[in-house]
Amino acid sequence: EVDVLLDGLWFANGVAVDRNEDYVIVVETNMVRGIKYNLNLHEDDDGNDEKEHKNGDLTEILVDTLPGFPDGITCDRGSAEKDQVCY
Repeated sequence: EVDVLLDGLWFANGVAVDRNEDYVIVVETNMVRGIKYNLNLHEDDDGNDEKEHKNGDLTEILVDTLPGFPDGITCDRGSAEKDQVCY
């Protein structure tokens, strides 16, 4: 089974999941931006929504109007640092 989490993207050219699998980052080449999609705002264990949300509540624009066209993204999952780096 496949679930569509985001649609209407403009040439999504990179997808990365953070170390704790809390969110996904997608870069859109044609929109020259990066979007963060929160994976933790879905159904709880009982099948009930944890909170009322629209697609906008699940997404956050991380960076907009990049100086160039993004071509892929990756997160440094093996880093021992507290903060994870995505590039």
